[in-house]
Amino acid sequence: MNSKRLLRLSALSFCLFGLANPVLATEFCIVKKTADGFVALRAAPYANGKQLARMKAGDEVRLLENSSGSWRSVIYWPKQDRLTASEKARTIKGWVNHRLIDDCG
Repeated sequence: MNSKRLLRLSALSFCLFGLANPVLATEFCIVKKTADGFVALRAAPYANGKQLARMKAGDEVRLLENSSGSWRSVIYWPKQDRLTASEKARTIKGWVNHRLIDDCG
């Protein structure tokens, strides 16, 4: 095979396969109801991590790619800010135990 043809095949392969990163679906999850009425959003993936917010049952979080054991990295919109069209909607990034959020999808 000549070098020009090999170069073209390599370029085609790269275009078809090298750039094809899987697209991650945006997964929103619902905060579950708990006995004490809230789920703590933590700054770190453990129960003693600093509490960033108190999420109520029915609040939504968006899953991020990071996880640590049973903890999931999420974005939370206090006061339903996600539902507004504002670009300035406030978000808090933190950690929540996977048992405290419903199945996501």
